[in-house]
Amino acid sequence: GITLEDVNTPLNITETQRAADTTTLGMIAGDWVMNVTGVAAENAATVNAAAHVANFSVATNAAGVANNLVALGGSPKLLSITLDNPGSLLSLTAASLLTTGNLAAVQKIDNGYSLAVSAATVANLTDLAEIDNVASIGIADSSANLSDKFDDLIDLGAQLMEVSLTAPSVPLALTYEQVVAGADVLAKIPGGSYMV
Repeated sequence: GITLEDVNTPLNITETQRAADTTTLGMIAGDWVMNVTGVAAENAATVNAAAHVANFSVATNAAGVANNLVALGGSPKLLSITLDNPGSLLSLTAASLLTTGNLAAVQKIDNGYSLAVSAATVANLTDLAEIDNVASIGIADSSANLSDKFDDLIDLGAQLMEVSLTAPSVPLALTYEQVVAGADVLAKIPGGSYMV
C-alpha cells in the first residue's frame, strides 16, 4: 500500500487523474482526502459520492450547468463552477432556479454569468429580486395574479421579456393609470386583453 506522510493535507488532483488512477488511489492507506478539479457537470453526483473526495470544482459551459443543475445543487462537496465562456447567459425556469440547493450551486459560478429566468409567477418576483445577475424574466401566470401585481411587472422594466397568460380568455382587471403606465407590459402579452 501507499502511506501518506500527512493525511490532513488533501491531495489536489484533476478529474482526469482521479478517473485514470483509481487503482493507485485505492492503494493509499488511512483516512485521507482529495480535492478534485476539472469535473464535468454531468459527473458531479458521481464525484460527490466518491470516497475520499473533500470537495470538487466543476468546469463546464452554461448548458452543462442548466442540464445538470439538480446534481450540482445536490452536491454538498461542490466548491466552485468555472464556465468555459465567462459571463455566459444561463437559461433556467424559476422553479428550477428557486429549488433548494440549485440557487446555491449557480451562485458558486466564479467567473461571471447572467440569468434568463422563464416560467416565473408573480409570486416568484420577490425571490427573484433578491438574486444578483438576473438579466431577464419571463412570466407565466393567471390574469387574476397578473392584475393584482401589475405594478410589479411595470417596475421590472426592460428586465421583463415576456408574459404568458395561463388562461388567455380571461382579461386583466386594470386601472386606467396602469394601462397608460404599463403599455410596454401589455405589449408583451400575446393575445391578452384587459378591462378598465
